[in-house]
Amino acid sequence: MKNSVSVIALIFLSVVISSCGDIKEKGISHLPFQETKDGRWGLIGTGGKVLFSNEFTEKPSIAVNGLFLVKNKNGLYEYYSSIKQPKLITGQYLQAGLFLEEVAPVVKKDSPVTFIRKDGSEAFSLTEFNGIPIISATNFSEGMARIVDANSKYGYIDIKGNVVIKPEYSQAYPFKEGYALVYGPKGDNLSNPERSIIDKSGKTVLKVDDAVLGVHETVNEGLIGFTDDPSLKVWGFMNVKGEKVIKPDSKFLSVKPFNGNHAIFYDGNGYGIIDKKGEIIIRAKYQGIQYAEGQQFFANENGKSSLININDEALTGFNFDYVTGFFSGKCFVSERGRYYLIDTKGKPVNSKDSYQIIVNESQPEFLESDFFDLNTELKRAIGNITDNSIDDISLGATAVELYEKFDYPSKESLKGTNIMKDMIKTINIQVAREVEFGSSLTIPLTERVMKRDIWGKAYYTDVVTDWEFAENAKVKAIRYNITLLNKATAKEDLVIEILNKKAQDNSITKLTIEKGAKGTIILTLKN
Repeated sequence: MKNSVSVIALIFLSVVISSCGDIKEKGISHLPFQETKDGRWGLIGTGGKVLFSNEFTEKPSIAVNGLFLVKNKNGLYEYYSSIKQPKLITGQYLQAGLFLEEVAPVVKKDSPVTFIRKDGSEAFSLTEFNGIPIISATNFSEGMARIVDANSKYGYIDIKGNVVIKPEYSQAYPFKEGYALVYGPKGDNLSNPERSIIDKSGKTVLKVDDAVLGVHETVNEGLIGFTDDPSLKVWGFMNVKGEKVIKPDSKFLSVKPFNGNHAIFYDGNGYGIIDKKGEIIIRAKYQGIQYAEGQQFFANENGKSSLININDEALTGFNFDYVTGFFSGKCFVSERGRYYLIDTKGKPVNSKDSYQIIVNESQPEFLESDFFDLNTELKRAIGNITDNSIDDISLGATAVELYEKFDYPSKESLKGTNIMKDMIKTINIQVAREVEFGSSLTIPLTERVMKRDIWGKAYYTDVVTDWEFAENAKVKAIRYNITLLNKATAKEDLVIEILNKKAQDNSITKLTIEKGAKGTIILTLKN
């Protein structure tokens, strides 16, 4: 089987910014900073002007589209307006995302993922789709956010909360330039998945060839990095038509996504720059390279960075310990423990020095629902119960009817047993399902063979030569061993109460419900 991987796009500003060209689009205006090592946190403008200082004990987020996040003393997130005297807008969230677009994702205690407007009002909540709970969601990228349902299937919603691409994929990545990479829906095996590039309508524009063993997660400048070499160390670029624009080359052990007309590559010894023809513009001689502004880069040697241009001319010395990336032609750099601002020529800009300025901090990509409904979880894990069946398994059903419902590699796996079993798992409930048949699931096939005893006297005996699947073996009993996890932990009595009421309401007499080991409940249905 082929090994297939998805290589994470190395994004300079983590999940917030994917390239300098996205900055205006994202609306980033201020960065968190400290004036002194043990001082409180404030916000400083991307142009170097302090908005406020020494205000928060906890470090705030960057300010995006007029708002920023900070944790309160209880560890809950609050939104503030990014003004000189920050004003609390809304808060008390377990999880919260930035306002990258019109709405932002939040999660309150015991609540699903919800998207709110800038005034704190609720825009919509993500509870379920087609009866299946939605358990997590991302922030928006190009008007599309990813969702994951309780079956671990990925889909997309629009800015109004409408499911525009239903959850059917085993993995999905953010939209970039109108396209997204998805895995599935055919085959959930991530070691050899069906991979496609889709547009915002969900239409497949490219099925990634099976020969492609590794691929970047997003389309950048119309190109996506890929490798078809088993070593995963020979990379190139293709377009959304699947055409190999830059053929995989052993010089490219790894590549970063294109930013403008150039991409960073690694040849095993150092990092360099190529253009869209695959020609080397800056040879691989640096210990690291990051995208800067336009046709400029930050090159790293011995742990220190310098601003260089496309002609490989150093515009500064290799003095910087940390760089934030450029914002509208200006970039904060750290040198000897202090931060200051430089322009695209590498010249210092008149601004206040600071002890620390933070940009490239990652946030959780997915916000997880905190909503829990025990009745819904039980229904998903167990299904409907009648006096003759649990979910889609009935007493008296034959082995041939049930075989396809269980994930056995072959009927040979059932040799010598009268039980079929599997596992069902939701976020909070795990079920070990056992179906007992009245007879063995395999029938021995014999031949009459002549043998001789120790005195040479001949006799005949039956010898098993093969086995046959017992298609007509019938279900005798159905057992569900239920383990309660996470939010369902220690709720055994409540689960038993719910199940007993269900049995009583539906006149179910063949079902027994009992406590097993700690945290488990055993359901048995038999004649």
